[in-house]
Amino acid sequence: MRLRSISAKLLLAAVLAVALPFLAFTVLVRDQMETRLSADVVEYFLKSKASDLADKIDLLVAEREKDLAIWSTSADAARLLRDPARDEATKRSLVDQLNHFGEVKGVYQVLLVADREGRVVATNTVYFHNPSLSPPWAGALRNRSVAEFDWFVRARRGETVREDWHVSPLTHEDPAAAPKHSSEYSVGFAAPIRDLAEEGEILGVWYSLMDWSFVQGEVLDRAKEYFRDLRGPQFYPSGYAFLWKADADTVIGHAEPRLYGMSVSSPPISLPQLTQAARAEKWGVFPRYEWPPGTGKCAAFKHCQGPEEGGFGWVVGIGINDEDIFRTAREFGAALTRTTVVWLGALLVATWFLSRAFVRPLRRLAEFTERVAAGDLSGRVEVGTRDEVGALAASFNRMTSEVASHRERVVRAEREAAWREMARQIAHEIKNPLTPMRLSTSLLQRAHREHPGDFDRVLERTTGTLLRQIDGLQKIASDFSAFAGGPRRSPRRLSLAEVAREFPEMYAGWAAERRVRFETSLAEAEVVADPEELRRLFINLLDNAFEAAGEGGGVRLEVARDGKSAILRVEDDGPGIPEEVRARLFEPYFSTKTTGTGLGLAICRRIVADLGGTIALEPRPGRGTSARVTIPLAADGPDREEGAT
Repeated sequence: MRLRSISAKLLLAAVLAVALPFLAFTVLVRDQMETRLSADVVEYFLKSKASDLADKIDLLVAEREKDLAIWSTSADAARLLRDPARDEATKRSLVDQLNHFGEVKGVYQVLLVADREGRVVATNTVYFHNPSLSPPWAGALRNRSVAEFDWFVRARRGETVREDWHVSPLTHEDPAAAPKHSSEYSVGFAAPIRDLAEEGEILGVWYSLMDWSFVQGEVLDRAKEYFRDLRGPQFYPSGYAFLWKADADTVIGHAEPRLYGMSVSSPPISLPQLTQAARAEKWGVFPRYEWPPGTGKCAAFKHCQGPEEGGFGWVVGIGINDEDIFRTAREFGAALTRTTVVWLGALLVATWFLSRAFVRPLRRLAEFTERVAAGDLSGRVEVGTRDEVGALAASFNRMTSEVASHRERVVRAEREAAWREMARQIAHEIKNPLTPMRLSTSLLQRAHREHPGDFDRVLERTTGTLLRQIDGLQKIASDFSAFAGGPRRSPRRLSLAEVAREFPEMYAGWAAERRVRFETSLAEAEVVADPEELRRLFINLLDNAFEAAGEGGGVRLEVARDGKSAILRVEDDGPGIPEEVRARLFEPYFSTKTTGTGLGLAICRRIVADLGGTIALEPRPGRGTSARVTIPLAADGPDREEGAT
């Protein structure tokens, strides 16, 4: 065999450039997989899943808070607490509601309503984890006094109360006795029931007791499913999850209920290094440890939301045995070695036989490839063999045919994507007028129900609002029907403050329903703009502010002047927006909410940009977010009407 032949050169190149380096790579990979890589990958995976698990627990607590906020406004509960005679029909209706709430949610042991003196006036009568059984405590709870409980005292003062993990005396005669099952533990939530008709007078307390077995069974025990993301549950059977109190030392969730209430740093567990790691960082990987002794483990942790964020500050962890980690690495290393030997042998043989047949067909294929690169899709390679080179030539011919037809499909797909985008935009734009229409209707219903004397005056105002929003819907339809030429606008000289004065009344129903303080500070500032687009801008910003402020929060709407610019500012005292999220809020379809299309702020930016202004979201000092819009003031002179643009 002469070295100058292509076959000899390819064979030598395969040995020098592929075979030897690949053998060395195989040895290195096997060593790294067994010593470092497996651990690194699993640690990263565990941190990610610990974060997912913490988010799931935070969501679970937030849902219980949301249930409480809704249920504590029950009309039947308020009616029963206002009526000293406690009408039996109303009481039965409330009991039915409690049973229904518990059955739908499936996470509560006890739902009860107590009057202001602490007497239980209504409670559930069905145990929701097994509806055929009535709980032994159901009869005992009725007419019982809860006045001595801390949660009642605090809720009676107007607080919303969260009770951390505990054994409730409402369901156990002896809370100090050692529980044997996770269902014997619970987490409580309490809130005052207010009389909205009497300036918020507290009539009593609503109390919800969440069954801890739901957290253990539906959240922690299902953590094993996470390991399917790695390679399947049969490869990682030791995966587990656990939960500690905010002290990062007390076990409150574990596959072994016997560990409930035990100290992590004290005997019999005796793992103080884990407690120290969890107290030092909010999120991370524990030092390697053994539990039980002789069984090495790797685990990650993350702190859940603390009390200041609406949570309990629990520490969630997820881990796996070292044996499972390194077994997979060893199996992979052995398989890699076997595969390497077989593959390299086949490579050398194939190099010798295929080098002779490759040269001529590949040269022809290269020539036609250059023609295709130049834009000529009509050429075809002659298929003279049935081997891989022939298959490659046939594949090349099919590719050129498909590329030609693909051009037409791409154009069609782009056109369809444009229509889908426009459809989403239309849906979002139509939703904006629907919000004030719904709020106005709600205000009209409230006036008819609670203030019939003012009904005619409210009817006049709300019908005017509805008509304006219907006009806005008609304009949206007109704009999109002519989208090819751009939206038609009717800008005119108008007072920004005058437009803003529509919204305190428009949002009055929402503010009253959620007890949101809505303040305004409106200075005269004239701009040249389309009034409907300005209303869309106001509605998008106010909707976001009201949702961020939440129950009992505050929203402020301000119009001011600054030099040659009008300043519109919408502020809320909500939880604020993280810096990494704030930078993406104006992107289309990006949203931090579970509802909506994510187009609201993108539309706001377009409206403001068309007016020659700027818009920014900024954190407020202390708490909340401020949306600041700058629009050029109208030039001095007579009112100017501009044609459609």
